[in-house]
Amino acid sequence: MKKISFFILLCIFTNCSKYNGDPKSLDYDSVVIEFYGLKGDFYRKGKLELSFTNKEIIEKLNRLKNKSRKAPLFSSLRPVLYQIRLIYSNSRTNDKLLVTINSNDENEIIIVRGRNHYINEKLYIYVSSLIRLDHIKNFPRELNQEAYEKILNL
Repeated sequence: MKKISFFILLCIFTNCSKYNGDPKSLDYDSVVIEFYGLKGDFYRKGKLELSFTNKEIIEKLNRLKNKSRKAPLFSSLRPVLYQIRLIYSNSRTNDKLLVTINSNDENEIIIVRGRNHYINEKLYIYVSSLIRLDHIKNFPRELNQEAYEKILNL
């Protein structure tokens, strides 16, 4: 009986996520990108955040998220150097979708949507350029939101 109760609770909690949007939808009209530096050159750089409502950028992010292909069955689960979270939002339906980009110690990139792992080099390259990942990496000290906004205005 305990096993059944645990399974029911697990199902309830995993299905009640605030990120319940349709992964294939192109109707998202804003995206918030959060960057978290975790190790190596990215340690102590984050939580950094950028918000996008520009129609062209949103359309491109919507298209690119749908071009992901399944990652190998045993994709790397090692600790990540950094994590980039893309939170897609639809203002009309209040749907939200979370797409996470992880980088491991070997600079391999894995896209996570729900419990599934994907590969999407074009999405990674585009997001990296939007957030200026190279500037984040090369920043000589701890990086907070205020300093990050100055980097973006260069």
